[in-house]
Amino acid sequence: MTISISIPDRKKVSTYRISFITCCFLFSILSSSINLFGQVSSLKRKQDSAMQPISPQVEDLRTIIKGGAEKKRSQFMQDKVIAKQDRLFRQLSLEIGEASELLKKDNDSSATIQELGKINRWYTVAADGVFTNKGTSQTSRNLAITHIILRESQRRIKDLYKESNAHMDELILKRNVLDSLLADSALIELPEDSNALMHFFKRTSEVAKEGGLVYQQMNTSIGEQQDLSLQIKIMLNNLNSRLEEIEINRKNLSNNAMNTSDKC
Repeated sequence: MTISISIPDRKKVSTYRISFITCCFLFSILSSSINLFGQVSSLKRKQDSAMQPISPQVEDLRTIIKGGAEKKRSQFMQDKVIAKQDRLFRQLSLEIGEASELLKKDNDSSATIQELGKINRWYTVAADGVFTNKGTSQTSRNLAITHIILRESQRRIKDLYKESNAHMDELILKRNVLDSLLADSALIELPEDSNALMHFFKRTSEVAKEGGLVYQQMNTSIGEQQDLSLQIKIMLNNLNSRLEEIEINRKNLSNNAMNTSDKC
């Protein structure tokens, strides 16, 4: 038996291969065109959907949501203001109470004035024969006694001056604290809620009634303390000057005694 094997023609094979490649290429282009057309159609549908007018029901819903959010935000801000006002009123009541207690120390002013009168009498006695009604000569004993009295007076005057200034500084500091609290902008904002507004006016009336009197008393006390401090300062300067004068007289007296001794 004879088996025959036929060999394909090379030209035909090449033709088949070219046809297959061409089909694949055309299929690829077709697929890409289909995908691109699908994307364009989807984009067009989105654009058409965006261009459609919003229904009145949706617009009303948006308005309701927006109004509710604004109302909540406004209520939140009102609550913050009311809470701050309550803190300010409590702080004002506390500071007014402390100021009232501080003003009770003004009773010590009368004691200070009495002490100044006592020191002034000491000075009058000590100065007699040394600064006033002086004779033709000074004695070492007179100068020594006067120096002791004036030195003790100087010590007491310094203590009074320190106490007076400290009390005046406390009053001024407390007044500044009250001024700072009263100047807060939250106290000029009126609550929109009627109950909160009535509470605000009630607390304002209480603070004005109690604080107004205390504030006026503080201003009066500060003025009196300033006058008293000035009076003490003048007396202290006078004592310092007289003590320096006594030291000069004592040195002169000592020098004169030494010169007299040398001559003898």
